[in-house]
Amino acid sequence: MELPFHLASSKSRPPQSPRTVASADEAAPVAERLVLIADDYADTRVLYVEHLREAGFRVVEATDGEQAVALAVSLRPDAIVMDLSMPKLDGWDATRRIRSAPGLEHTYIIALSAMDGEISRSMAFDAGCNDFIAKPFLATALVQVLALHFRGDRSGGSSPPA
Repeated sequence: MELPFHLASSKSRPPQSPRTVASADEAAPVAERLVLIADDYADTRVLYVEHLREAGFRVVEATDGEQAVALAVSLRPDAIVMDLSMPKLDGWDATRRIRSAPGLEHTYIIALSAMDGEISRSMAFDAGCNDFIAKPFLATALVQVLALHFRGDRSGGSSPPA
C-alpha cells in the first residue's frame, strides 16, 4: 500500500542549520525526531513546519484525519500535532484510531483547537491526547512543548487532569 505524503520542506528560505531551543543540552533530544503535523489549513502547517524544522525536527504533514492515521501507522512518528477540527475524520477520532494501532499506544500527541474550554480539553484527553494547546498560539510554544516532552520535562504543557 502506497501512501501519498511528503516530508515538509521550507520553500521560501534556504536550508538552515537547526537552532537550539535554549542550549545544546536541551536541543539534543529533538535532533531528528519525526513529528507528524495534522492540520487542514496549509498556512498553519507551513508555520508549524518552519519552526519545527528550525529547531531540528523532521516533519511530515497530513491534511485530514484519515491521512494522519495512515501516516502515523506507516511512519510511526515520535510525536503528532493533531488539529481537532479536520475534514474526513476529526482529530478526536483520528487520535482514537492511532491509539488503537499496535505500537502507537504511547506516541506523544498534542491536540490543537480553537475551542479552548474544559469540555474540548477533556474530550481531547479522553480521546488519548497527551497535551492540549489552544489556538491561536505562537509556533515557538509548540516547539517548546515538544522539546520539553523529549527532554522528559512534562511541566510545560497542559497535561490531562489527574
